Amino acid sequence: GGREAKAHVARFAQFSLCTSVIPADADGFVMREYETLAKEGSSLAQRALGIAALRDAEATPMGDAKEATLKKALALFASAAAAGDAEAINQMGIMHEDGLVLDEDNGVGHTGHTGLSEARRLYARAAALGHDRATNNLGFACAAAGEHALAARHFRSAALVHGDADAAHNLGNFYETGVGVEKDVREAARLYAEAAAKGHEAA
Repeated sequence: GGREAKAHVARFAQFSLCTSVIPADADGFVMREYETLAKEGSSLAQRALGIAALRDAEATPMGDAKEATLKKALALFASAAAAGDAEAINQMGIMHEDGLVLDEDNGVGHTGHTGLSEARRLYARAAALGHDRATNNLGFACAAAGEHALAARHFRSAALVHGDADAAHNLGNFYETGVGVEKDVREAARLYAEAAAKGHEAA
């Protein structure tokens, strides 16, 4: 619809992809557009503001301001996720996995099993929508839980179905070490070459 088209214009302005529509105060224009469109229900704008809030939180010292910014980011991602925005769902998963979702009672992050379990649920939800990075992240979450065979399946899906370079590298590591799959150094080499061809620096 019209608001999503406007959100794309703001996104183009944010990354200097369409100079003909960028006013003098590009940053201010982008944020004003996102704020307006987010209130109107644009999931793209909500997600963009969530990412901006998350970056602000990363640069803010621990304290009330940081906690408020993290809550803002999560709320924006949740609004976008309610509209089926796969990247927003993936970002929520990352926040849970990284312990950035705050406990209402004491303000500390949900680290450990609870955060990881919720992260897996969110990654699976985003992966079901075809989000390749979420599928790779789901593989990592499964590996962290010791479910290596399941992790390998998710890495394979992200690498072979979605063409994700990180997933190809991760699956290659599994084949090289025999974790989650039968050890196969030739398959590992093939996957590393595939990842390198797609720009993976560590492959």
